[in-house]
Amino acid sequence: MLASLTLLTLLRSLTWSVLVLARRQGRGLRRTLIIGDGETAGTVWRRLVEFPEAGLLPTQLLTFEAAHVPGAVERELTGYGIRHVVLVAPGPEEGLITSQLPRHDTGAPFFSTVPPLAELFLDPRSVSEVGGIPLIPLGRVTRARRTFPGKRALDLAIAGLMALFLLPLAAV
Repeated sequence: MLASLTLLTLLRSLTWSVLVLARRQGRGLRRTLIIGDGETAGTVWRRLVEFPEAGLLPTQLLTFEAAHVPGAVERELTGYGIRHVVLVAPGPEEGLITSQLPRHDTGAPFFSTVPPLAELFLDPRSVSEVGGIPLIPLGRVTRARRTFPGKRALDLAIAGLMALFLLPLAAV
């Protein structure tokens, strides 16, 4: 047990070291769009450049005002091959931005946010940190549930059939 734990720790450390080295050489970085205003957005940009081991390469900066222009965010995503979006201290503007995002299952960028009151966050398990700046992962924007109207029914039907066929085995 102790040997397994030691080996697992060593393997994880080696994997992380290889990943950090590759990212510092510019490999495996996700092109990143930063949406935000003011000094905080500039600080996030600088920190991402200073700490490439986070895996994010800032390539575009969009102010909230520019992000409100219909189609602007989607043009940035598709035109520059953006794979990650960082929202810096979103407030009332975030609804306008998210309504403009393309919604699809594959190729959708990942999202993170820099909270406006970063120093108040007490749970480090839900927050990543890049150069002292907390990033809360939000996931991807995907299609709404209504685009898969029969999926729940299909899942239940398949589960019911599997339970029916496995019932004799369970009885034994």
